[in-house]
Amino acid sequence: MFCVGVKLGSVKALARAGLLAILAVTAFIGFVEFVYFTEEVFEFCSIGIDYLLDGRGYHA
Repeated sequence: MFCVGVKLGSVKALARAGLLAILAVTAFIGFVEFVYFTEEVFEFCSIGIDYLLDGRGYHA
């Protein structure tokens, strides 16, 4: 009986560790996507500001 209890406990610990690893990877991917999206938004806004300041549009 004791062996079965230890085995179930280790399975629960492994499941918890796996879940935490999945959450960590998901959070990291979400952070990278957020940074990329923010960069795109800032680039779009700067193009708009350049357009307003120039009056001619965006020039690379």
